[in-house]
Amino acid sequence: MGMMFCRGCAKEIHETAPTCPHCGAVQGHVPVFNNVVPQPSIEDSGSAKFHWTSLTSLITGLVVTLMAISVPEQWDKDTVVGVVMFGLVPILFAVISLIQKRLGRWMAITGLVLGICALLAAIGNGS
Repeated sequence: MGMMFCRGCAKEIHETAPTCPHCGAVQGHVPVFNNVVPQPSIEDSGSAKFHWTSLTSLITGLVVTLMAISVPEQWDKDTVVGVVMFGLVPILFAVISLIQKRLGRWMAITGLVLGICALLAAIGNGS
């Protein structure tokens, strides 16, 4: 039997100890077969509440919508092209997130709607 380090306080403890005698941290024992320790996947971690594509869609959707409503009445061609191109970003990330069925669907849907609103504003002011 060997020794290992505590997950809570990093002090050396016996490898069969269910908790650390120093800090009381529970030690999650993982069975080791042929010296191979299975690595936890991202889905197993439970710490992520949503996927980054959903959050990116929401943030860029908010930014492009604020940009679209804060621009003066008359838009020049460069402004219209910029808002259209930047408006496609939240739509793209939202579609990717929704197709892959990631967590945070509400963020992806909100980013999609905001991106479409910005595109409509750009098209309306461009004509």
